[in-house]
Amino acid sequence: MPHRPAFHSLEVLDLRYWLNLGCTAEERSRQQEVGVSVEFRFHAAPRGVESDHLSGTLCFDVLNSAIERHLAGKEYNLIEKMAGEIYAIAWELARGEAQVLVRVHKLKPPVKNLVGGAVYSCGDFTP
Repeated sequence: MPHRPAFHSLEVLDLRYWLNLGCTAEERSRQQEVGVSVEFRFHAAPRGVESDHLSGTLCFDVLNSAIERHLAGKEYNLIEKMAGEIYAIAWELARGEAQVLVRVHKLKPPVKNLVGGAVYSCGDFTP
């Protein structure tokens, strides 16, 4: 019998959304592009490893659609709040089969000398 990997992770990298985000009303008046990444660390290999069927794992299109619906028309002061809400969505989709880590990347905050943006991460494991 072939050796089976002990670690199983699915990373959905850099989903992009446009929304009103910022500490001031002026900043929130313009939509900003925000990147979202979600990692699922499975407790055991997802069934899709053997079955090769989408029903045996987490569908990142379902994740994207759920996040997109949730963010529609919302306004945030902080990426921390946004990340916490996205974590709750991803945690629900994981159905107890995986730990979840969410990263929200504010790409271009209006802060002098800040060229790489800012990232807030939250989840039930350490990156």
